[in-house]
Amino acid sequence: MDKSKLEQESRELIDQFLNTQFHNMKPEDVNAKDTLVLVVDMINGFAKEGSLYSERVKKLISNQVKVLERLDQVTLRFICDGHPQDATEFDVFPSHCVLGSEESEIVRELKPFVKDDIIYKNSTNGYLEDSFQELIKENFNQVIIIGCCTDLCILQLALTLKTHYNRLNKKIPLNIPTNLVDTYHLDATNHPGDFMHLIALKMMQDNGIRLVEMDV
Repeated sequence: MDKSKLEQESRELIDQFLNTQFHNMKPEDVNAKDTLVLVVDMINGFAKEGSLYSERVKKLISNQVKVLERLDQVTLRFICDGHPQDATEFDVFPSHCVLGSEESEIVRELKPFVKDDIIYKNSTNGYLEDSFQELIKENFNQVIIIGCCTDLCILQLALTLKTHYNRLNKKIPLNIPTNLVDTYHLDATNHPGDFMHLIALKMMQDNGIRLVEMDV
């Protein structure tokens, strides 16, 4: 790996993203029952407290509320971490969001929007859960994913769902509102928030997932 070339390419990529004007998506234009909106990991353990708490995630809440208030006709599902005490994932990440704990609860501001069963996941990829598999058997014309973390749970869910639709030869648009997703910053684990967020957005875009700016 050529360090100078890598630095140049990184600078060009960063500049490109910082200067990109993403398509503006208005909630009213997608407010239909055949639109699936997935809210990922907007729970206390990421947005309010705990070992993986991030102020960056907390800041998403107010705009998410504004958007969800205008999406009363869509099919809306919350996908949330809900780990057992001895979760294998804790070999990689610090213990977090144990099922039944305060950390695994959806943040207070978003609870009024919960209308159906919550999809709990014991990994970073909510696609793998049986209840999610049942959900996507329904016919949707598009999918919108918001929440955290861009480079982990959002990325894995979006890429797997996109490849699922590709395998079935279905042209179902997947949309990521860049102003309604983010990831955490943690120096202790060498996890730079802005960098990981940008790389995840780039990876999704390169796989045919549409990056948009949601009107708030």
